[in-house]
Amino acid sequence: MLSDYHIHSDCSGDGKSPMRAQIAESLKKGVKKLCFTEHVDIGVLDGLFDTDLALYARVFEDARRAYPDLPLFMGLELGFVPEQILDLLGRCAALPLDFHLLSVHLVNGIDPYDQELFFKDKTRDQAAAEYLQTVLASVRDFPDYDAVAHIGYVFKFTGDRFPPLRHEDAPDVLDEILKIIIQKGKALELNTSRWKGEGMPGWDLFDRYRELGGELVTLGSDSHHVSTVAKGFPEAVEALKAKGFRYLATYEQRRLVPEAL
Repeated sequence: MLSDYHIHSDCSGDGKSPMRAQIAESLKKGVKKLCFTEHVDIGVLDGLFDTDLALYARVFEDARRAYPDLPLFMGLELGFVPEQILDLLGRCAALPLDFHLLSVHLVNGIDPYDQELFFKDKTRDQAAAEYLQTVLASVRDFPDYDAVAHIGYVFKFTGDRFPPLRHEDAPDVLDEILKIIIQKGKALELNTSRWKGEGMPGWDLFDRYRELGGELVTLGSDSHHVSTVAKGFPEAVEALKAKGFRYLATYEQRRLVPEAL
């Protein structure tokens, strides 16, 4: 059973496809368990990465009625900003969530998506260091999450300008991040949105996560449009199995439900 625990609909400000369209395409691709993770990034790009929670609840319940045999779950992707922890927790309390997905989009107030602004006067090492310090703060300081999304996001949109994040870029900080995730019993997401034989983070980080004792992995397409639903999933699952991971972590009513690979 394939599960997707990071997917968006047009309830998210940057979502392009309706929820039912995302569900229908997921079923075509063999996904049998689906958790929507609409954005909550307070104040980012004039609300583009935010969600009308009341609308989300209505659309989700309509989708659940339309697909009564599909295990369908409600989550939020929580964009970490230190000053907004209480606001984020308040958003979470407003819905009967199954899953909290912690992510980092803002680094010192700037989204790396804005490459001209974020990477101005920075080397690759400096950009990675700033980003990883924010990721470290998020996994250490945010009090209520289930999994950590797309580590390596800082270089998601840089193309040939900068290669993906690697463990060797900052082994001490990355080890500290992975150890906190493991010690807190949280999951590490394999994000396939930029799939090219690997996702985010890269396989070297998953190897290190496994070496440190990590077992919990969520699989997420991070799809915002039907064209990217379940991208890379078959290859990703086979690679996880080859690396010794035995199951995918899924969540129902905030409880871990392992799904055998």
